[in-house]
Amino acid sequence: MFQINAVEWDARLAEAKRSDTMTQELRNFFAGARATEVTEFEAGPWGGRLSCGFVASAAGRPIVCAWTDSGTSGQVMLADEKSLSEAAKVALQFRASSEKRT
Repeated sequence: MFQINAVEWDARLAEAKRSDTMTQELRNFFAGARATEVTEFEAGPWGGRLSCGFVASAAGRPIVCAWTDSGTSGQVMLADEKSLSEAAKVALQFRASSEKRT
């Protein structure tokens, strides 16, 4: 599962980014996802912050990764990855493929 959003598409996201820090935004996301072992990773060439954590599930132990910067936020849930660091690499690939900036 993959989701990305940008402030130019979503007025609520723009407002949230004006009032919350990137740390608060990710903390709220992972709390809502009830993720455990949340770990921060390098966010890639666009900067911002990237974290990944395990999510409880009856079908194994999926990993959710989320990133944020001043203009975008994105999340990806991965069912086949076993480690947070490998999931972070996959999340960065999704981010690089989806966020084309000039």
